[in-house]
Amino acid sequence: MRPGSETLSRAWNSQMDSAEVKGTVLVVDDEEPIRNLVARRMLKAGYACVTAENGERALDKVSTQEFDLIILDVKMPGLSGMEALPLIREKKPDACVIMATALVDMNLALQALNFGAFDYIVKPFDLDDLLARAEKALERKALLSGLKEDGVRQAEPAS
Repeated sequence: MRPGSETLSRAWNSQMDSAEVKGTVLVVDDEEPIRNLVARRMLKAGYACVTAENGERALDKVSTQEFDLIILDVKMPGLSGMEALPLIREKKPDACVIMATALVDMNLALQALNFGAFDYIVKPFDLDDLLARAEKALERKALLSGLKEDGVRQAEPAS
């Protein structure tokens, strides 16, 4: 991790302490400017943000923290996003993941969706488009979570 990255994440999170937080987002990208740009936009929209610079760090963070959304770069040195995605889904089956890549490759997009990604976005992307996709993903996650809870309540015998 580059010096200052974790401090920047802590500073963003401390700013969110006084405001209502919509959710927590993990932004994973090996390019620090992209990582910080996405995190700042998500923060501005009311989300707490944590960043990671590669798949290994993302897995470490997923193991110790809960995230409402993970924005995961496909191509990174070491453990790529495509390698990290199934491992993340194994640890957190309900993880909501948006894959980001500079490559326009439909096979890669389909593979990511088959591995459990909610969406796939191509760089350079419009930050407002990314935010809209993130909010759509989180709405779907909340709906599915509500359906699971209703299913559990319905399955419990009445007292």
